[in-house]
Amino acid sequence: MNSWCFREIQRQIEYKAAWEGIRVVYVRAANTSRTCSKCRSINKNLTYERAWTCPNCGARHDRDLNAALNIMSRYLEAAVVRPSDEGPPREAMVLRDAVS
Repeated sequence: MNSWCFREIQRQIEYKAAWEGIRVVYVRAANTSRTCSKCRSINKNLTYERAWTCPNCGARHDRDLNAALNIMSRYLEAAVVRPSDEGPPREAMVLRDAVS
């Protein structure tokens, strides 16, 4: 898998998810580590710090955890607001459909 291009990995995820009846939703990942997951302000002054404090609300964030929270939030918005994502593929979140 290390030699696969990004699109091939996406194709495999989509194929395997469809095989198992799992829906794949793509969301934009831009600025997810820079956007405060509490107040949604974007900190444009970040460089390589692994943790940062939001200048707007003072919340302390680990960049990876903060990005994961923001990706999850964008997924929930996409799943509720526009269930069929028509935009180009970006980051994937997987939602298992209810099985009877």
